[in-house]
Amino acid sequence: MITGPIELARKHVDIAVELEPYFWVVHNLSAWIYYFEEEHEKGIEASIMARDLCYDFVDNDWLFVLHYMLNLEKGRKRPRPCMISYCDIPLSVILPMR
Repeated sequence: MITGPIELARKHVDIAVELEPYFWVVHNLSAWIYYFEEEHEKGIEASIMARDLCYDFVDNDWLFVLHYMLNLEKGRKRPRPCMISYCDIPLSVILPMR
């Protein structure tokens, strides 16, 4: 949970990503901040990076799907190719086609 100003959290996590680009926790935190900023495209990318660095942490997958679904609600009509390659579950199970 972020308890302070979101802008300050973004500033600090961006610095942390610069200092430790291969630390998956920082990318996970960045994805959370993108959620609160409603920057779902960037949240998808941060979630992918976090998952690439730590494949077996479920929160990375959950954040990816959360950002992906919210991005669809903002008007995206077609699944991004990353969704198809990201999940081991068939896309039709996760996301009914519109």
